[in-house]
Amino acid sequence: MARKKAAPSQDEKPGKISANKLRQLLNKRSGHKTAFNLTDEDSPTRVTEWIPTGSLWLDWAICKGKKAGIGLKKVTELAGLPACVTPDTIIEVIIED
Repeated sequence: MARKKAAPSQDEKPGKISANKLRQLLNKRSGHKTAFNLTDEDSPTRVTEWIPTGSLWLDWAICKGKKAGIGLKKVTELAGLPACVTPDTIIEVIIED
């Protein structure tokens, strides 16, 4: 006897797939977790460790009011007006770590 297809949920239309189902399918096919929901706690975009810059003002500005600094394992670009971000600033951050 042939198996019946599951009826699509109310938010799914025939021929369309939800983001959650697509993420599950991609992870299943790859054999490991490659697709993430960026709002989940295990998301690779969550920063849990910080490198202090040596400047409290800069640390607070980077992490929206928290005394944090530059996120570990993240690409961070320091930009501003000429002479605003000097090589000395970058060297201080490297030394802090």
